[in-house]
Amino acid sequence: MCSSDLTIDGVHHKYQGMEQQEGIADMNDLMIGDLLVSRIEEFCGPFFGVDLFADLPEGAFDREMNWLAPNYFDLKSKLLNFSSHSWVIRTKHHTVLIDTCIGNHKPRSIPQASEMQTPYIERLAAVGLTPGDIDFVMCTHLHVDHVGWNTKLEDGRWVPTFSKARYLFGRQEFEYTKGLAQKPDHEWDHIYYNDSILPVVETGQMELVEDGYVLDDNLAMEAAPGHTPGHMVVRAKGQGRTGLFTGDMVHHPVQIHYPDVNSRFCTDPVAAASTRRRYLSECADHGHLILPAHFGPPHFGRVSRKGEAFRFNPGLD
Repeated sequence: MCSSDLTIDGVHHKYQGMEQQEGIADMNDLMIGDLLVSRIEEFCGPFFGVDLFADLPEGAFDREMNWLAPNYFDLKSKLLNFSSHSWVIRTKHHTVLIDTCIGNHKPRSIPQASEMQTPYIERLAAVGLTPGDIDFVMCTHLHVDHVGWNTKLEDGRWVPTFSKARYLFGRQEFEYTKGLAQKPDHEWDHIYYNDSILPVVETGQMELVEDGYVLDDNLAMEAAPGHTPGHMVVRAKGQGRTGLFTGDMVHHPVQIHYPDVNSRFCTDPVAAASTRRRYLSECADHGHLILPAHFGPPHFGRVSRKGEAFRFNPGLD
C-alpha cells in the first residue's frame, strides 16, 4: 500500500488511496545491475485532478480505468494518485540523490504543498543514509517540487540539507529559472528560488552541467527539453542494465498510453511530446526501466509498444 503521513498547515492527514493490485508490491529498493536504488518518499496519494492533462482525449480515463485504479487513480476522490519522492543511487564510489521533492516549512502557492512537515529525513535514515552521506544531488529540473529538500530551515535560515554534496543543475535550466525569479510578476518563482536554490549557490555547492555530463561512469545527465527548456533525464547503467530517471518527462502512467498528451505545466508542448516519444521508444525497444518522479506504486516499470503508442508494465516484469 502507498500510504503516507502528511501534515499541512497543522492538519494531519494519512493518505491511503492506493490499495495494492495483486502481484504489485510497493517496492522502495531495487537493483540496476550492481547499482542499488532506493526510493525516498515525501508523500503519496490523491493530488491533481484529471484536468492536469487538458488535451487528453475525451473518455480516456474511463477507458483505461481497469489498470489505472487503484494505484494511479483514486476512485473515491476522482483525483490522480501522485507520489512525491527522490531516488537514491549507490554506486561503488558515490551516493547520488535525484530530485528533492517539495521540502518542509516552505510557503507554496498550492495549499496541499505549503508549510509541509513530512518525515523525509527519517525515511532517508530508514535506508541507512544521513544527509551527510549524499555526495551529489542531481536535479532533473528546477521546478518547486524537485528542489525543496535542497535546503532545510536552520535557526531561521535556509541552508543546504546535504552539506557535503555537490548540487548538479543543468546550466540552461538554472538560467531559465533564475530569469523567472527575477520577473516582478513571478512572486512564487522568486520565493522558491530564494529558499531552495539560492542558498546552494551562495555556499558554492552548485555545479552547472551540460547535456552529456557523466558522473562515475554509471550516471549521465541528458537534455530532455519540453517540460522545461532545460529539463534533463538521468541515465543509470550497471552491468549492462539501464534505468532512466525521467523527472517530469512523464507525470503519470496514462501518458505512456497517450504519449502526445502533456501536462498543463509543460512549457513547450511540441518538444515535450517529442522528447517523451523518443525516450519511451528507447525503453520499449531495449527493455530499460523507467523511474519517474511522481508515479504511484510500484513507482517504476517497463514500457512496451502498443500500436502507435505504448503500454506501461509496472514493476520489474
